[in-house]
Amino acid sequence: MQKTMCFKKSKLFFKITIYSFLIIILSALSTACHAQDGIKNKPLDPTQSKKTEISESVPKNRVDSPSSAFVQYAQSAGVRKCLGRIEQVVTFLTGDISTVGGHFFIPSPDPDNMMVSLSMEIQQPGNILAYASSSFAPNQVNGCGGIYETVVYWPQKSELVAQQQYSDLHRVGKLSSQIIVLDGGSTLRIFLMPAGTGCIAIKKELIQ
Repeated sequence: MQKTMCFKKSKLFFKITIYSFLIIILSALSTACHAQDGIKNKPLDPTQSKKTEISESVPKNRVDSPSSAFVQYAQSAGVRKCLGRIEQVVTFLTGDISTVGGHFFIPSPDPDNMMVSLSMEIQQPGNILAYASSSFAPNQVNGCGGIYETVVYWPQKSELVAQQQYSDLHRVGKLSSQIIVLDGGSTLRIFLMPAGTGCIAIKKELIQ
């Protein structure tokens, strides 16, 4: 049991289905606030190779997205400094997707001054399943630092995926013998790992 990674009174595992979540939240709020300004909502897409444009503004009280659910949960657990970063990253990763499951790793005591991490299962249109992991560190030079990874399966071989889906990225070689590394700049890499008849695309980006 990872006591340092979990809250005392909760196992911190919850399945969020946005429609049922909305019913609970809307009953507790008298009005719904307008959507947050910031990056444009986009569904998780492993073909996205451009750097993420993320601001760190304090999130507004949204009740119409998975990001608001995770923000409110983190806030209830004692996180304050990284709420804006959490909302921005989750919004970027989930976009308009309504069914998202998550597992938060929030240490205690003093979670507001500790790194927190979130793992998500994202059910995309067409029954495409994706895994996303993001971590957030307060008290950095840029306020709250963040990093995320997305994992998506492609039915094509690594070489073909690199040519067809990531042609704008520079191939820098392999990690060792099989995993292809694509360079998207100083803070972005995509790794293509063989998996059966296809490959797994792992996008990793450091948020500055």
